[in-house]
Amino acid sequence: MEQKKKVDPWRVLIISLVAIDLIFLIWILVSALNKESAVGGVDTLAALDASFLVSKDTVESTELQTQKDDVTTTSVTLTKATVEETTQNETTEAAYNTMERPGISAFDDWKAFKETIPENARKITKQSEVGGFWKGYVEYDWAEELCNFSISFDKENVLTFTQDWYRIRNNNEDWRSEEEMDDVVYTGQWADGALVVIGDINIRIDSFFEFDGKQYAYGVMEVPNGPSAIVGMVRP
Repeated sequence: MEQKKKVDPWRVLIISLVAIDLIFLIWILVSALNKESAVGGVDTLAALDASFLVSKDTVESTELQTQKDDVTTTSVTLTKATVEETTQNETTEAAYNTMERPGISAFDDWKAFKETIPENARKITKQSEVGGFWKGYVEYDWAEELCNFSISFDKENVLTFTQDWYRIRNNNEDWRSEEEMDDVVYTGQWADGALVVIGDINIRIDSFFEFDGKQYAYGVMEVPNGPSAIVGMVRP
């Protein structure tokens, strides 16, 4: 009869301890791997956050630069438009300006248009187009007068309207010179497309237009509680 082998308790104990050590080492390795993975994940998230912040800063910087470029472009456009308008106004004024003394025949067309402005005439409403020198005509009930007018504006857009006397006649009599008389300077404003002076003499010239290479204007000059006159201007 075969005898059963005797189990050595010390050997069992040693094998158990070795197994426990192996399990403990495996646990340490797994923990270390998990820790590195976690750290790597945190680093990855941090990198993503940093990338997002950089992208956000880049977008904001790009948007800011775009806004600056838009402002610069708008400023350049406005400046160009202002220069072009100023140049155009100066060209217009230079083209029509006249300091020539008027003869009565210079107002033949003006008298014809006094009742009806031509249909295809261009109405002038900007103060920048009326500045400069004009031939002038003043029609009273008892007399008519020839003169020269000038219109100017200062930086505050205060209007200066100057009358330079030339000749006058009563009821188709001979013309008499008024050139020895001092110029009269009126101060007023440009309002709603009209030249307006209010004072000892009130003046309102509210019909400016351009037709067939000339500019024309009609208005009224009156003394409060006194006589009134029709004012005409032509240039060149």
